[in-house]
Parts: sequence; structure tokens; C-alpha cells
Amino acid sequence: MTLLAARALVSGADKETTQELLNRQSLDWGQFNRLIRYHELSPSAYIILKEFPALVSQEELRLLEQQFYCNLLRLSLLQQELIEIMGNLQARNITVLPLKGAHFLLDPEPYGDKAYLRPMLDMDILVKKGDYHEAQRILESRGYLKELYDRKEEYWRSRSYHLAFRKKSGGRINYMVELHWGLDYPKNNHLLPQFWERSIKRQREGGCIYLCSPEDTLLSLALHQRRFGKMLLLKNACDVALLLRRYKDALDWDYLLREAKEARMLTVLYFVLFQAEFLFGPRIPDAFLKTSGVAGYKRKLIRDFILEDTFSCRPDLKRLYLKAHFLLYDNFAQPLRVVLNIPQEQFAKFYGLSPYVFTTVIRYHFRWFYFIKSCVEILHKTSIRRR
Repeated sequence: MTLLAARALVSGADKETTQELLNRQSLDWGQFNRLIRYHELSPSAYIILKEFPALVSQEELRLLEQQFYCNLLRLSLLQQELIEIMGNLQARNITVLPLKGAHFLLDPEPYGDKAYLRPMLDMDILVKKGDYHEAQRILESRGYLKELYDRKEEYWRSRSYHLAFRKKSGGRINYMVELHWGLDYPKNNHLLPQFWERSIKRQREGGCIYLCSPEDTLLSLALHQRRFGKMLLLKNACDVALLLRRYKDALDWDYLLREAKEARMLTVLYFVLFQAEFLFGPRIPDAFLKTSGVAGYKRKLIRDFILEDTFSCRPDLKRLYLKAHFLLYDNFAQPLRVVLNIPQEQFAKFYGLSPYVFTTVIRYHFRWFYFIKSCVEILHKTSIRRR
């Protein structure tokens, strides 16, 4: 049922299959609700289930209806806020590109009339590094404050690629902006010059905005899959599937292949494209798959990863994150370097520790031990699940 909710976003509701599943009267609604919360699909689930009031409990429908209208209100407020922020930045000659959910909120083409079904928590925007301080000043003039998540600002500025800002509206939602000056950790920002050169100017009522090209949107979505806990999110897979459906015949596959190779992200690009094809059906050109350079054994591991873990009721985020690290990089050395050189702040986040206390510093110093221990635990849990 969770997959049907996702597919309703991509290709429309399948009423016949939905009714068949509901008639079996064997759905675990608690597990279903946990899954759609994790995959951020509650609005889409409401749209397909409200057609069958006799087969769904009124309590379940009320819960989904509440989530649906909360999302609708949130998107309306976020869209207005995002347009105003981008207008303020452009008035100071700062070119800004919306990323991820912000991109789909302002670009009506991929989602079409289903855009109101895609939840969005924060607004990700990209500015050039030289414009960052002025962009920060503009956000602060609008009432935004830095959100450092108990970490030092120096970490975000030197070891990361964005900084979060939060504004309390006094109303029903708080606004969160992630101000990006990069797309990935500092050593992996090869793509940025192309993003700016290939950006697309779109006219809107009251002015114009700039958007990433479809190819660059795909690349940014692929990079996002390496984030903690996000690699199997069906909402993200829907984004990729809709881009493929809308632009498949116009996509520059040679550019995608060339830039992914240059940025050493061929495997994670293959992952998001295969995930979209496997779950939602839009075909990826065979020529691209053959030249992507992803080994056959890794393709099988990626397929098994998607099959085994996408619909896990209570996903073990640590296990998924570590497992994905060795699936979503182009070679074994890349993730190994990431693990060895992981910043103390990220190490603390992974293990749920306070980032700067003495005990964390000691554990961080012996992070090799914790890495080996985590791998052993993952292998043990995997063997138990497969028995």
C-alpha cells in the first residue's frame, strides 16, 4: 500500500489494486502509518484511500485528512516565503537556485497538478560562495537566526556546504532555510560551475527566477542520497521518476555521464535512476547503463538493498547509512576515506553523542574501533534477518 501511495504521485492512483488490497482486511495500519511517515507520503495516501470510506476506518481517514490539509497549508506558506526570499536576494543582484523540494515547489512541470501532494520541510537554496555573507544578512533581516544544532559555526563553514536558518512565524509553522554555497562536502564540488552556467531563466508573475536544468537537478538529487537516513526515501525516488517521465527524451545523457564521472558519483547516480525505474517504471536508456561503469555485482547489491530495506517498518538508520556508504560510492577507497576522515561532529551525530564533550573526543580518536564494531553488528543483524 505504501508503494501504491508513491506510485499515485508518479503515474496516478491505481484504484483497482488499492481496492483489492483493502478487501484482504489484513493491513497493519500501525505499520502502514509508520512507513508513510518515514517515506513522507501521507498526503498521497489520503488521496487514494479517501475513495474507499467503507474499507478504511474513520479514525485512519481523519488522521490522513488532517495531515493532508496541514501539508497543503504548509506548502502555501512556504511557497510565498520562498518567493519573497528569492526576490530579496535578486534585488541585491544575488542569483539563487532553489534545490530539492524548493525546486519542485517553484517548477510546476515535473509534478504538474500533483505538486500539492509532495511534502516539504525546509527550503534549500544555493548561492555563490562570494554572495553567502550578503545572503545571510538578508535572511537575518527577515527574522531568521542560525540553527547550529549544537555544533560550532566553524564546522558548518569549513567542513560542510550549507548552514541552516530558522524563523519562528508566530503562526502554525516555523520556517527553515538551508543556505547552500555547495552541493557536497568541500572536496566534491566539481559540479557547481556547470550548475550556474546551465541554469534556466523562468518568468513568473512579478518577475523571474532561475532554476537548475533537469540534468543538474538529477545530479543534486543523487548527491542528496548520501545523506544520513535519506537514501531509500520514496519521496525522493518519486522526484527522480517524475523528472525522467517529463524530460526523458530531452535529457542530455552524455552530459550526465561525463559530469558524474568527473564528480566521482557514477554509482549514486545509477542508484537513483535504477531505483526510479525499478519502482515506478520509466526506462533508463540501455546505452547509459552499459557505459555507467557500475559493476554487475554492485548492481545486484543495490537491487537487493532496495528490495530488502525500502519497506522496513522500523529502519535502522545507522545500519542503512553505513551499508549505503559502500554501495553509493564509485570504489571501496572513497567510502573508506570518508569513514577515516569523518569530522568529529558527523561521528557524534552517527552515534547519537554530544559533539564536543571529552568522552566523544576520546571515542572519536578510536573511531576505527567503532567502525569495525558497527560493521560486525550489521553483518550479524543481516545474517539473522536472512535466516
